[in-house]
Amino acid sequence: ERANQGLERRMASIAVELRAAGWPVETTGLGIEFRTLASGVEPTPKAYLPAGGMDPPWWRAFREGVLNFSSPPLPGETPLGYYAAWRRSIVLFRGGYGDLLFPDALVAHEMVHAYQHQERQTLTPEWVAKLQTVESMNIQATLHEGEAELGALAYVLRARGLGFDKVEPSLLRRAFDQGVVGRYARVPYDTGLLYLLAKERVGARSGVDRLFRDSPASTEQLLHPETYTGDEPRPVAWPDAPLPEGWRVEAEDVFGELACHRWLALWLGRQAAWLATTGWDGDSIRVLRHPGHGRASIWLSVWDREQDAWQFEAAVRKCSSCGVHIRGRTVVCFSAESQAAEPLLAWAHEHIHSPDADPRAVHRTERTERLWKQRAAPPLVRND
Repeated sequence: ERANQGLERRMASIAVELRAAGWPVETTGLGIEFRTLASGVEPTPKAYLPAGGMDPPWWRAFREGVLNFSSPPLPGETPLGYYAAWRRSIVLFRGGYGDLLFPDALVAHEMVHAYQHQERQTLTPEWVAKLQTVESMNIQATLHEGEAELGALAYVLRARGLGFDKVEPSLLRRAFDQGVVGRYARVPYDTGLLYLLAKERVGARSGVDRLFRDSPASTEQLLHPETYTGDEPRPVAWPDAPLPEGWRVEAEDVFGELACHRWLALWLGRQAAWLATTGWDGDSIRVLRHPGHGRASIWLSVWDREQDAWQFEAAVRKCSSCGVHIRGRTVVCFSAESQAAEPLLAWAHEHIHSPDADPRAVHRTERTERLWKQRAAPPLVRND
C-alpha cells in the first residue's frame, strides 16, 4: 500500500512534465498499482476483444492449426506493465519496473495511453470493434505505442533539461536496425516512435493528433516512412471463378507487412525478416470450409518485384509446413486439414494470377533496400 501511494505521488509529478510536453493527462480517477509477476496479466474483458467473433478470424485459424505455422513461444522477456482501460488504471510489475534504467519513463508511457483513452476515446470496446483485420489492429497498435514512447522520451528529456532537438531519428533507426536497441517484442514500439519522429522531424507534439485522424493505410507506410509516403496497398483480387463444389469462404483477413515481419522474426531474426518482407504490396487470406473435408486456407500475398516474392517464399518455407507456390509476383500459401482439399489447390493453381508490376513501387523498394544497407553498416558499437 505504501508503494502504491508513492506511485501516486510520482504520477502526479510526471503528469506536470507530460502536460508541459503536450499530453495533458487527467490524473483524477486514474489508478496506479504494483503487482507481482506471479499474479500475471489480468484477463481482458470480452467486450474489448476485436470483432469477428471472440477474436479475429485469422487468429482463430492460426490457433487451431489451419496454417500449420507452429509458432514457437515468444522470446522470454519480463513484462513491465500495462494500462487497463476498462478500469482506468495503470498496472506495473515489480520485477520489470525495478530493473529499468529510467523507471519513471514506463509510468509516463502508460500515462500517455491514459491520455489517448481520455482525449480520443480510443481503447474502448466501440473503438476496438471497428478493427476488423490484423493489419488495421497493427496500424493502431503501432501508432498508439509509438506515441506512448514519444511521450516517455519527452519526459526523460525534459527531466534532464533537454529538448527534442537532441534526438537524431536516423541514429535511432540505425540502432534499431542493428539490434543495438530493441528486439522482436518491441517492434510496434520502436516502429511507431520512429514513424512519428520521421513525420514530425524533431518530435513536435502538434502533428500527432493529425496522424491519428488520418492514419496510414498500411503498416508498410509505418515501417518505411522515408520512402512509402502515399504508397497505397494493393487490394488483392480473388478469382471470380466459382470454388470447387462444397467449399465456401468462412473468414477473410489481411495480415500486412508488419505481421509478416513479426512472424518471420520469431524464426529468422529481425534483419532476415526485414529483408524477406520488404517489397510487400498487399495480401489477403481466406479460410474455407467443406462439410465433409474440414477447413483449408489460402493466403495470397503480392510483392513489388518477383525477387521480393522469391525472398518471401524462401523465408516461409523455413518457418511453415504449408504449401508455398509462386505465380510471378504473387505468393500462394495453402494449407488444409484433409487431403480431400486437393481440388481446392488445383483451383488456386488454375485461377490465381499475378497482377502487373508498378514501376514506381519497384523504384521505392529498391531505394528502401539501399537505405537499409547504408544504415546497417558500419556498426554503431564494437564488440570490445
